[in-house]
Amino acid sequence: MRIGGKLSQPANAIAQADDLIEKIFCDAAIGLIYPDGYQNQDDLQSGEVQYAVRTPLSIGKKNPPQWKDCQVQSLPGLIKGIPSQLSKSEDLSKRAEIAVNQAFKKIADDADSIMADLRSGELANITEFKGLLVDLLTCFMFHTKLDDIRHLYFRKKSERPPTLQEYIDADNPIVRFQDAYEKWLIVDYKDILAWSRAILKALPAKSQSNDAVKMLAQTAQSIQRAKGAHHHDVVGI
Repeated sequence: MRIGGKLSQPANAIAQADDLIEKIFCDAAIGLIYPDGYQNQDDLQSGEVQYAVRTPLSIGKKNPPQWKDCQVQSLPGLIKGIPSQLSKSEDLSKRAEIAVNQAFKKIADDADSIMADLRSGELANITEFKGLLVDLLTCFMFHTKLDDIRHLYFRKKSERPPTLQEYIDADNPIVRFQDAYEKWLIVDYKDILAWSRAILKALPAKSQSNDAVKMLAQTAQSIQRAKGAHHHDVVGI
């Protein structure tokens, strides 16, 4: 094993894996260590590696990696099995927490002005900015449910609000989400959508704000996919 810089190879592999999760580039990551002697494809076909799976619940210095040996040929099967490890309520809740913290970092400089704006209107009693981001993430989770019933309320395809994925892919998602919830409010769901629309309206028209909203929407979508048929109040946890 080669040692370079300040981090050993195992520590570096884990640091990189944890960083990917903390920046929400992925829901899980694997740290890999290849022996020094591997030099060609034949070595990989017959050789072994060490691996450590990292998830939102297991990242950080307080959670040392659990290294295991694995045949290189077995890696694809191992990777396919990782999603089954990500559906626990605690893991999903941690994923939501990471997303809220990352979104907060992007718009922290505007937090005071956003709070002042909201308090001057109908949200006078709010006390904690991160709580608003949790509310948005919850709303985006709910949005995935609305995607499945659009056809029941909007008969014409041209009138249907776009899906959550379409908003994630779009420019300026803040404005687009506001427009969508205005449409849905004609139908129902005032408690969650009116509140979320007010929060979105208060966000400054900056790229950082749109990035934060996309980050929350992507995480909401990821959590809903992982939940499957489970109906836990993941964000509540």
